Amino acid sequence: MGKKKNLWIIFLILVSFNISAQMPLSQKADSLYTIGNYIQAINIYSKAGTVKSSLQIARAYNAIGNFEKAVAQYESLVNTNPAMETPRFELGKLYLKTKQYPLAKELFSTLVQKVPRTRNIISIWGNLFGKLKTWTWQFPHIKTL
Repeated sequence: MGKKKNLWIIFLILVSFNISAQMPLSQKADSLYTIGNYIQAINIYSKAGTVKSSLQIARAYNAIGNFEKAVAQYESLVNTNPAMETPRFELGKLYLKTKQYPLAKELFSTLVQKVPRTRNIISIWGNLFGKLKTWTWQFPHIKTL
């Protein structure tokens, strides 16, 4: 019985060391991101392997102008976490920034249906109309504002 208890204590200690080792990693990456040292932040975030770190990697790539990698990172997040709206929204804005209007239209159409009362999404969606220069699709959720 004493041996099992000792193994259990050793296991708990190892798990706690692992958890505490990850916390400073995330904080260091956040600090680097905040001061604009995006490349180093990306390197550290990539070691964390969390959803939050993946989102920050996408944001960092976007900030340094590496839109191809930012799009790939956002698309991966959207595909693996379909319920998350933040990466979907940010990917839609990036599609607009890179003039990929049909892809932006698809994302914002989905977002407007999921969260119809969000003025920011509706505003961007409306601006997209001007970019596409087409009024063939409708604003069914505008009335809810």
